[in-house]
Amino acid sequence: MQNVLIKIGLSKHEIKIYLALLRLGTDTASKIASETGIDRATTYRFLTSLINRGLTNYAIVNNVKYFTASDPNKILLDLKEMQEEFKKVLPKLIAISQMPKEDTKVEVYKGKEGLKAVIQNIVKERKDYTFVGEVEKFFEEMPHYIFHWLKTVEKEKIKGRLICKENAEFKVVKTETYRLISEKFISKISTWTYGNKTAFFIWSKPFFAVVIDNKDVTESTLNVFEYLWRLSKRPSKMHTEKHAIR
Repeated sequence: MQNVLIKIGLSKHEIKIYLALLRLGTDTASKIASETGIDRATTYRFLTSLINRGLTNYAIVNNVKYFTASDPNKILLDLKEMQEEFKKVLPKLIAISQMPKEDTKVEVYKGKEGLKAVIQNIVKERKDYTFVGEVEKFFEEMPHYIFHWLKTVEKEKIKGRLICKENAEFKVVKTETYRLISEKFISKISTWTYGNKTAFFIWSKPFFAVVIDNKDVTESTLNVFEYLWRLSKRPSKMHTEKHAIR
């Protein structure tokens, strides 16, 4: 019985007091407190709550309040009334749920831990990726993490394509291919794409990453990447061996 009353929104104290009143019929707050084992101040507070719900009423006799429980059928009547009221707003709620959803989701991450969370998401989603821009910062700011991440990428056989400036210092794994391009084409921002997501890494402290989840945005970013890929040159065998993680 108590579980049912809890489901309709009554607290445990309200239930105790209401059931005590049903047993007692009509009585004072002191007697109700004694009957329930709830202190008098708390009993008064929850009696007021039950009055507001329409489940209790009172009469004053000789300056003393006597409380009485309302007929339990009132609970059923209230539930039916609430159901009718809900039916009135239900069509509006359904209409809201069927409204077109935003196609674009933007998330901002802050600090090194935020940056790590973004690139870790590539591994979680197991999506091939592209990269262009500032690459050295990853090895300068989080060297142990990025080396571990690259090994995980290789183990999971996730493919990556990178475009880096000609004199950049970085490392790659076997599942990555890269090309080199003049520094004038390289932004100070690092840009990744994976799946339908584009991530921009901003290296001004405390460091930020902005992730845009939108197919059209990512396709546009990839178009720029492919253009730069065609302009870039393949690294020499010596260069590749130098930058490979052993």
